[in-house]
Amino acid sequence: GPEIFRLALKTSGLSAPDVLYVGDFVNIDHRGAVNVGMAAVILDPLQLRDSRNIPTIAQLRDLPDWLSRRARSLS
Repeated sequence: GPEIFRLALKTSGLSAPDVLYVGDFVNIDHRGAVNVGMAAVILDPLQLRDSRNIPTIAQLRDLPDWLSRRARSLS
């Protein structure tokens, strides 16, 4: 459940809107992070989740480009 995500926020002292969670399980990582207000992206090297309308990256090295695109779309 979302308890682990809330604990991470409390322990880090960060607020949910300031956090991007990178995970690999949609049902656990994406849902849990989003349910507490974090942004989330799923590491999906086989690109199996593209059709779910969930933000994904194929490799961690793709994260900086993904962040740049996200920042442009939010401004």
